[in-house]
Amino acid sequence: MNPNFTLAHAFLGLPLAHQGAHSEAIKSAEHALRLSPSDPLVGAYASLAIANAYFAAGHYADCVASSRIAIQRYPEFRPVHHLLVTAVAMQGDRGAAAEALTAMLRLQPDFTLAWVNENTPYAGEMLSAFLMACAGRGCPTNDRHPPSRRNPRRRCGGLLAPYRGG
Repeated sequence: MNPNFTLAHAFLGLPLAHQGAHSEAIKSAEHALRLSPSDPLVGAYASLAIANAYFAAGHYADCVASSRIAIQRYPEFRPVHHLLVTAVAMQGDRGAAAEALTAMLRLQPDFTLAWVNENTPYAGEMLSAFLMACAGRGCPTNDRHPPSRRNPRRRCGGLLAPYRGG
């Protein structure tokens, strides 16, 4: 990999986080941010990688903090909203989880647990934690909109869709 390819470093943080290489994921994302601090695409995906790494490592307070920073910078970037909902739920903060879920559902009204199963890269323990946290906080369980009525380009936010099918 080209050591100066900032977007590659930002994207690399995501699979590293999902594979359990949490510190390597954060280092890769932080490297991308140092190389290109003002690029919004790099910033959004590097922020997502950092939040994912914290979530996957069980560091929910750090995930909440990094997700909130990312939401301030990229308010329409839905994946960090997903992580915020689940991380505050995992911390047991019902009020903050409900507030985060309400904000996320405004951005993505078709968000359901079925959508999570079909459209996120999560697997194993991370998927179980994500689903448990969402289910416990009033997240809709079924897909309320038939596929023919949904706009697949709007699933994951205004930036490149980080999930398959988006």
